[in-house]
Parts: sequence; structure tokens; C-alpha cells
Amino acid sequence: SINSIDLDDRLTSFSLGTPADSLQQSIKEVGVTHPVTLVPTGDHFRIVCGHRRVKISSLLKTKEIPARILDSVMSDESVLMLNLSENQVQRRYSDIEKGLILCKLLEIKVPENRITEKYMPMLSLERSKKLLDDYPNVRQLTPGLKTLLHEMNVPFRTFSVFFSWDTESAKAAEIFFSVLRPGVNKWRDLLEWIDEIATRDEIPPLDLFELPEVE
Repeated sequence: SINSIDLDDRLTSFSLGTPADSLQQSIKEVGVTHPVTLVPTGDHFRIVCGHRRVKISSLLKTKEIPARILDSVMSDESVLMLNLSENQVQRRYSDIEKGLILCKLLEIKVPENRITEKYMPMLSLERSKKLLDDYPNVRQLTPGLKTLLHEMNVPFRTFSVFFSWDTESAKAAEIFFSVLRPGVNKWRDLLEWIDEIATRDEIPPLDLFELPEVE
């Protein structure tokens, strides 16, 4: 039963953007063909894998969904590990999503050395303490900017410049790039140019986005 699934438990939900129309249309026409994975927690179930399928089914007012229910209570780390293991072959994460996953691992107190040795390779990241320190900074970005960077698949080394910007400058960048929607190389060139000028002139990047020729 959909009602028995805890939809508010977001431990393994780090996908950005909306589900593909093709997935929604498929579920609408033939239902969920690949069972979601659930684990019992009290009198409800938490989602290990299948947040998008559950969300779409709920929106379609479906009462039941096929599920593989694990027969034992699992730790938060085990739930995350199972999710990453199941998706390792069929799913490629954007750099924003990788940062959010590392945030989840840190939030549930997984030791940093275990994250570095075990989980970063699962995310196609090198075993690097510096990357582990840097990637979780994605949490400070606005939801809209995270989604935009994810949808346009902007690499970490390009968007990491935002970590040193103030909130208003980042919001201005979100609006600017949402309208312009440049390619990845142009993202890099524009952000480097804006950051270099702002640093040289000792002004916030916001001032450059507010120039008449930019507006």
C-alpha cells in the first residue's frame, strides 16, 4: 500500500529535477514494472530505492505498488549503501548529486576514512580528503541553482566558485544562467571572468550582474 510508505523519509532521495515524462507516461499506462525496494521501520516502510516511482504512483492516486521488502531493520548507512550499490551500474550522478550524497553520509556520521575508501569510488570520485571536504559545500547553494547545475551537467570544478560568493550574487547568477543557458565551456569562461573581475575590483559578483549591459 502506498499509504504504508513513509514519503517524508528522504534519506535516499538525492535526485534533482523532475522525473522524465517517459517514466510518468509508462507508469500511467502499464504501472510500475520494476519493484521499489523498501525496509520496515515501525508500522511503515522507508524507501531504499524507488523514490521517483513512488512519487509518480502517489500523484496518479495509485493505491498499491509492487515492492521488494527487506526482512530486517537496517542502519542508515546500510540503506544508503544498498541504494548506491543498486544504482551503481545503471545510474550516473551529476556532480551536484554526488555532493548531496556525500552530505548524507556525513550527516549520518559515517567516518570520513570509510567515505573516502568505500563510497567515493562508488560515485566515480577519486579517494581524496580534499574532495570530501569540498563537495559537501553544495548544500549552501539555493535549490534552484542546484537544479540548474544538475540539469546542465555543470562540473564541480566550474561551479565550485559559487562557494565563495555571497547569497545575493549566487541568486543573481541563477537568474542569469537560467535565461542564457550556455554550454558547459561558456559556464566556465563566464564564471571565471566574473569572479576575476569581482576579486580585482573588490566588489561582490552581484554588481557585475546588475550592470545595464548585462541586464
